Parts: sequence; structure tokens; C-alpha cells
Amino acid sequence: MVLRILLSYTIVLLTLVLAVGVINIYYLLDFVLQKGNREKLYKVWFLLLFALAVKSVAHLTEVIAKTSIIYQVLELSSLLIGLAAMLILTKDTMTHFAFVETQKGLEAEITKRTKSLKNEIAERKQVESNLRKSEEKFRNLAEHSPNMIFINRRGHVEYANKKCEEVMGYSREELYSKDFNLMTIIAPESRKLIKENMKLHMRGEEVPPYEYKLLTKDGREIVGIHTTKLMDYDGGKAILGIVTDITDKKEAEVALRKSEEKYRSIFENSPLGIFHYDKNGVITASNENFIKLLGTSKEKLIGFNMVTSLKNEKMKAAVAAPLSGNPGRFEGEYLSVTGGKLAKVKADFSPILSEDGSVLGAIGIIEDIAERKKTEDRLLYFQKAVEGASDAIGMSTPEGRHYYQNEAFTRLFGLSVKEVDGKSGPPATVYVDENVGREVFDTIMRGDSWSGEVEMLNKAGQKMTIFLRAYAMKNEKGKITGLVGVHTDITERKQIEEELKKSETRLRTIINLEPECVKLVALDGTLLEMNPAGLKMVGAKSSEEVCGRSVYDLILPEDLDDFRALHDSACQGVTGSAEFRIVGLDNQERHVESTSVPWRDAEGNIVAVLSVTRDITERKHAREALRESEEKYSTIVEKGNDGIAIVQEGLIQFVNNKLTEIAGYSKEEVIGKPFIDLLPLEYRELVAERYKKRLKGEEPPNIYEIEITSKEGKTIPIEINASRIEYKGKPADMAVIRDITERKRVEKLIKDVNKNLELKVRERTAEVEEQKEKLTAANEELTAMNEELSATQDELNEVNKTLEKKVEERTKQWRLSETVSTSLGRVIEESLNEIFVFNSKTLKFINVNKGARENLGYTLEELQNLTPLDIKPEFTLQSFSELIQPLLTGKQNSLVFTTIHKRKDSSTYDAEVHLQLSTFGEQKAFVAIVLDITERKQAEEKLHEKISELESWQRLTVGREVRMVELKAEIEELKARLKKYETF
Repeated sequence: MVLRILLSYTIVLLTLVLAVGVINIYYLLDFVLQKGNREKLYKVWFLLLFALAVKSVAHLTEVIAKTSIIYQVLELSSLLIGLAAMLILTKDTMTHFAFVETQKGLEAEITKRTKSLKNEIAERKQVESNLRKSEEKFRNLAEHSPNMIFINRRGHVEYANKKCEEVMGYSREELYSKDFNLMTIIAPESRKLIKENMKLHMRGEEVPPYEYKLLTKDGREIVGIHTTKLMDYDGGKAILGIVTDITDKKEAEVALRKSEEKYRSIFENSPLGIFHYDKNGVITASNENFIKLLGTSKEKLIGFNMVTSLKNEKMKAAVAAPLSGNPGRFEGEYLSVTGGKLAKVKADFSPILSEDGSVLGAIGIIEDIAERKKTEDRLLYFQKAVEGASDAIGMSTPEGRHYYQNEAFTRLFGLSVKEVDGKSGPPATVYVDENVGREVFDTIMRGDSWSGEVEMLNKAGQKMTIFLRAYAMKNEKGKITGLVGVHTDITERKQIEEELKKSETRLRTIINLEPECVKLVALDGTLLEMNPAGLKMVGAKSSEEVCGRSVYDLILPEDLDDFRALHDSACQGVTGSAEFRIVGLDNQERHVESTSVPWRDAEGNIVAVLSVTRDITERKHAREALRESEEKYSTIVEKGNDGIAIVQEGLIQFVNNKLTEIAGYSKEEVIGKPFIDLLPLEYRELVAERYKKRLKGEEPPNIYEIEITSKEGKTIPIEINASRIEYKGKPADMAVIRDITERKRVEKLIKDVNKNLELKVRERTAEVEEQKEKLTAANEELTAMNEELSATQDELNEVNKTLEKKVEERTKQWRLSETVSTSLGRVIEESLNEIFVFNSKTLKFINVNKGARENLGYTLEELQNLTPLDIKPEFTLQSFSELIQPLLTGKQNSLVFTTIHKRKDSSTYDAEVHLQLSTFGEQKAFVAIVLDITERKQAEEKLHEKISELESWQRLTVGREVRMVELKAEIEELKARLKKYETF
């Protein structure tokens, strides 16, 4: 039993040793070091040991229990376990053999694949390097791309280049944020399009570039072209987007479209004729104005070859010039070939070039310049009128930079443009008070105008009183583009006004000292004012006694109607005189003579009546005596034995009956006839010479003998006694003509008596000389008194000379002035002088400024249908033509004359006209600068009236005595002659 057990164990051990040996042979070299093989070895050892243990138990069971069944079972189990171990070893061994063979093939394959893998790894590294370089290049390109580039994965921004930050205004941190919504940067109207295109991409479809709008962080809208591509990115799908900003392009396209529309609008609606022609000179397109300008049709124009068909050589050359690459130009009269219309045009032709510089054709712009020429002529009128204006005109920029002045400005201030330049603000160099200059500047810079009197300085530092009109020039949008100042030197006028004030003071002093009654009466007859002489005349001690009362209370009732008629006429503007009787406060009745004139205010309205009244009570008595004397004188003249003739301006104005009897003519036949026609030829020169000397104030022989020829042709010896007299207010020659036929016969008979007669004549001559001396003495006394009265007239003459000198200077300034900018029309309008421009042939007005229109009451349109004859009632066409003839012939450069201008309402005013003939382009026209001298004339008339009144008052006191002396002398002379004839 024991042996069997040992044998069993021995078999087991041998099996184990055999297994171990096999294992050691096949596994020791190949599997010992491998974890999987070691585990299989452990299992085999465990199964062998377990089989040995089962074997041992089986033997123990057999020994102890002596149960063969258990033993057999255990024995069988150990054999099975051992067999399992052997199977495992066998399987593993077979597997190992197969593995070894496979391993050798695998090793070869592994070696091959390892080599291939190494090559792949090297290639991959190269690819990775290239990819890394490509990524760096992509990133570099992306970062410096002018376009926005981003990667979008499922609505999340994975990458955005620098341009995205710059354009969109978001930082990359904001864009990469998980909370950032991609739709935030998409304009609402483009979001639907973006979503649809993203869906197409996710379905694997290609999306062509499309246009959409983005919103920047600050809300600005951008138009972009979106180019997208579906790509693999970091293990997933993403969309690569490239956005090209075409906002500027879009704006440019809009601008281009508008420009094209504008060009088309300009082309079609331009007031100029525009047309296009190809490189052969054939017209391909034209607008309607070009067709109208040529008076033709589009059918005739399109296809017309100008190079071969034009007849005007200058126009043909201008058309052909652009076809050689040069601009062409034509200006002048052109006769249309297709329309036959003659027009004055200006045409400009420009070549149309391709990119390589070759000529494709040309474009022509043609303008009808007939109206422009008229406008240029009119602007030239304005220029000459402004430059020739007597007012000083200056212009400056809105900043106050002085840049223009006319000649009158330079002469007035003695300053150049540079010297006046105020740099900024008003020119401080000309204002006495800079604050006034600032006020003027600020006013017109607000868009208002400023006018008034200011004190200014000329270059020499002399103060001048200037009437300034300043205003701002504006463009069509109301923006101030310049400043204008019109300066009128009123220094002399102010001085004249001061002189007038002094003159008024002197005049009031004269009135107060006037020995005649001077009074001012209201329109209703209320006495307003009366001088001391008047108060004395009506017996009043003070003005309070009569002023405020009705002047009618002082008039004798029988003469009240005459006085009312005189007063009412003066109220209507008519000066008149009347004689009536008054009863003073002292109840004394007086005969008076009163002259009444209308008293006007500054606007020319009659507000009162000024009257000068003389006490003619004594004169009435003297007049009665004089009337009786004149009746006697008339009797002597008409019934005397001497003929009497009054000759004025060489013509007989009066003859008495005796003269008609001597000459045999009737009064009607000799009145108006030259006196020398009655004389034989040998006496005419003598009589005419003595007549002229006498009128000049010389003293040729008064009494001489000549002969006259009667109507029957008979020669009659006469004696003439001629003397200078005033007849109807004008100098005349009075001749007392005596028929000495009988006397001549008596002279032949009695020579001795003739000697005595000569003696008596000398005595009579002495008496006449004595009377003449008395008369001369009286005249000298009158002259002395008149010299005092003429002082005021001399002052006025000096003022007039000053004014005439100033006007002459201003007229010379007007002629010497040059042209000025066309934008000065408003300056002429603001001139205080009236300016007229009228055609030299038709005499119709071309232009009239605002001052003249307002004074006359006509509109410019009305005046352009009138001529100077319509506003100058004193002239006829013949007289006006004679007046302007020296200007037309060039004998005179200018004319100065005074006349009366008639307004539209038929009222008139005195005017001083400075007229000259100017050339405007090809046309000659008269330019007249007119001064309203109504005030000056009124002042002169008032002064003359006053002088006349003073002279009248003087004549009342002196003239009466002189007249009485003359009458007495004449009566005595007539008596002496009668007595002489009685002696004969």
C-alpha cells in the first residue's frame, strides 16, 4: 500500500518534473519574463500540486477508511486534475508553438510596420510642422486681413481676427464669451437669412457668398459680403466666415447712382445745350436745349457729321480739336446748318478719353449768350455807376477784412485798402469813436442794416461828418457773405445847415428890426406871430394882445373878401398880393399892401401863411397924385409934338401917335419891328452902336440928329433924345423923336436965332446934367443901401460856388472811375443820388436806381417805357436834342444843368443834372446823376424873396422920392420944350 502510494507520488512527481521540464524548455526563454505566461505557469503548478494533494487524500482515505470507492474517486480526481494540467500544458505548448510561428511572422510584420510607422511618424511630424506653419500663416493672414474672419460653431464664436474687434467694436473676450449671442451683431432684417444659411451648411450644402447687414457695438450699421465654408474644427463641424465690408462701396454706389441721376438730370434739364459725338464727329446724343438753341429737330441732329458738314470754319475747328485730344472753344454768331437759326453762342468742347488715353469721342456744351451779353452790359452799367458814384463805397468780408473801395472812398479818406483793413471787426482807423464802429459792425453782422450820421477821420486826421448806410450781403441761403458801407460826406451840408441856422437867426433879427409888418397866420386865420413893426401898425403894445386872435378882426369889413381870397390862395400854395384896409386896436384906419406866401414844413406840407404888410396910407395919397400926374404925362406923350419910341432888344415895343404920324406907319406896323429898319443905311451903324453902349451902362451922346425913312420912302430929318430906362422889368432905350423938318428950314433963314437956340440948349443940357447928378447921388445912396442887403446874397453865392465845385469834383470822380465787382447792384440802389441810365438813340431808360424811383413814384418797369422828356416838362424833343448834341459829337465830355422833374403824381421838384455819355460794350448810353436841389432852391428863393422884400421896402422909402424927382424932371423938360416952340 505504502509502495503504491509512493509509486503514485513518484508518478505524480515525475509528471510534475516532466511538466516543469517542458515548461522550462519552452517558457523559460520566452515566457518567464511575460506576465501572462507566468500566470499560466502558476496555474499549472497549482493544478499539479492540487492533483498531488488529492492523490494524498485518496491514499489517506484508503488507509484510514479503507474505502475503495472514495479512494478511487479521489484517485480519479487526481488523475483528472493532472490530466487537466497536462492538457493545459499541452494546449499552451501547442499554442505557444503556433504563437512562436505567428510571432515570427508578426515580428517581421511588426518590423515592417514599425519601419512604415516610423516613416508615417516622420511624415506626420512633417505634416504637423507644415500644418503648424500653415496655421501660423493662416493666423498671420487672418490677423492682418482687411476682412473680418471668424469661426462659428453652433452659434458660438470660436475665433475672430483683429479686424472683427476693430470694425465691430467688441473685444475678443466678449466675442468668445459663452454668454455672447452671435445674433447680437446681426441686423434684424438679416437674421432670418443668416439662420437659413447656417441650416444649409449643417446639412452639408454649399452656400454662395451673400450680402447682409451687421450692427457694431455702438449701433452703427455695416453692409458686408459674407463668404462661408463648412469645415472640421477641433473634432467637430464649424463654419468659417469671411466678411468683406462693402459699406463704403455701397455708399459709393448710392453716390454714383445719385451722381448719374444728377448728371442725367443736368444733361436733360440744363439750361445749356449739351451733346455728345463720337471720334468721327458724328452726333450720338443731345438734350432738348441744344435742339431748341439750333432751331432744329432730334432726327436731323442724331447722326449729323459735324467734321464734314459744318460750314463755319471756326466752329468746325473747335469741334475737331477734342478729336485730337485738345479742348476746343468757339464764341460768336453761329448759323445752324440743320435749323437755319442765327444765334450768338459760346461753345466748349472736351475730349472723352479711354483708360489708355485714346480718344473715344467728345462732349460739347453750347450756351446762348445773347441774354448773358445783355446781363454783362447791365452789370457793366452797375459797375460804372458804382465806381462813378459820388458816395464812398467800401466792402469787407464777414470777419471785417476790408477788401474793396471805390475811387470816391479813396479820395474821401485818403487811405488805401490795406490801410483801412480792420483785420477782424470794423476798421478802427476811420471811426472817431471805436464804439460806434463796433455798434455798426455788430448790427449788420446780425443781418440788420444800419444808417445814421457818424464822425470819421481821413488820413490827415481831419474829422468828417458822414451819413453812413451799412448792411450785410447774403446768399440765397441767407448766409452773410460780405459787408457793404456807403459813405456820404455831409460835412459841407452840416456846415451849410449851421450857416442856415445862423442865417435864420440873422433873418429873425432882420424881421424883428424890419420896419414893415411881418406876421405868421394859421390856415384858419389865427394870428400866430407878429414882429414889433406889425404890433405898432395895429396899435398893440405886446404880441399877447393880438396873437391867438383871428386876423379877420383887424380887416375892414368892406375889404374882408379881398383878404380872404389872398389868404386862401396862399393856403393853396399860390403866392399873391393885395391891398386892403385895416382898423387897429387904436381904431385908426390904414391902407395896407400885403404879400402872402405859403409856409411849409420839412415834408413840404403847407402849415401856415407868411405875410409881409406895408402901411401904404401915405403912398395911396401919393399914388393919387401920381395918377393925376401920369394922366397929364399921358396927355403930353400922346398929344405932344414929339414922337416917342421904346426899343427893347432891338425891337420897337411902344410908339406914340406923333411918331406914327411922322413915319406914316400905324402902330401895328411898327410894333415888334427892328428900329433900325426905319433908318437909312448910313445911320444904322451909328444908332446901333450907341444903343448897345447905352444898354451896357456907357454914356454915348443922348441927343443927335439923323434921318428916318417914312412909309412912302421920304427922308425926314429928326432929332433923337435917347435914354436908358427899365421897361417891363428889362433894360430898354427910350427915344424922343422930333420932326425937325421945319426947324431945318427955319435954321437956313435965321442962323443968328440958331446960335441963341444953341446957347439955350447948352443951358438946358446943364440943367439936365444937374438933375442927373441929383439922380446919380440918389442912386449912389440906393447902391450903398443895396450893398448891405447883398451881403446875404454873396454868402449864398459862396455856398452855391462851393456846392458847384463839389458837384464838379464828384462829376469828375464819376468819369474817372473804373469797373467794380458785379455783386454791387445793391450799392447803387442805396445811393442818395438819383442815377439814370438811358439809351443814346431811343432815349428810353435802361436802368434807374431806388432813390430816383422812390422820388419819382414810378416802378422800374414803368420807367423803362419812359424817356427823360416824360419827367422834364421844360424840354421838348428838339430842345433836349440840342442840349445833348455836344455830348454826342464829342465837343463836351459832360453837361451840368438845372431843370424841373415831374413826379408820377404830377408834383415837381428842382433838380441839378450831371450828364455824360458812356460806352457799355458796343452800346452808348447816357448816365445821369441827379441831385434834388429843392431845399437849396427853397433856401435861395427865401433869401431872394427876403432881399426883394428889403429892396421893395427900400424903394418905398427911397424910390418914391427918386420917382418924383424923375417925374418932375420930365415935366420940366416937357415944359421947356413947349416953351421953346412957343418962342419959335
